[in-house]
Amino acid sequence: MTDNHGWAETTGGFLKEKISEIMDDKFSSKEIERLIHCLRQSMGDNPGFDNELFFRDLAYEMTGQVKELASLIIDFRKELTIHPALPDIAVKYIPEAADQLETIIDSTAMAANTIMDNLEGM
Repeated sequence: MTDNHGWAETTGGFLKEKISEIMDDKFSSKEIERLIHCLRQSMGDNPGFDNELFFRDLAYEMTGQVKELASLIIDFRKELTIHPALPDIAVKYIPEAADQLETIIDSTAMAANTIMDNLEGM
């Protein structure tokens, strides 16, 4: 007869360490324990459980989800269009606007100085 509890503790310690390592310690100890509990329930806490098959299926499912996400990103990029005037705006109008703002700032400073000079003369 096998000792399921000993197997579960050994596996749990290993899983806790691996999950913490993979997730760069972003999960709390309690969150990792909950995840391990969920894994144990799905595996039936059975030492005869085929870990390789379980993790292969898990990897396959995750790969499918990553492929789906990549497909969504590719579709989004295809739908994303740059307005034809954008290069002109970036090259011509933004520098012009910056020059105009600089002129406005200089004019405002001159006006403020004139006002201050007139107030001192009163």
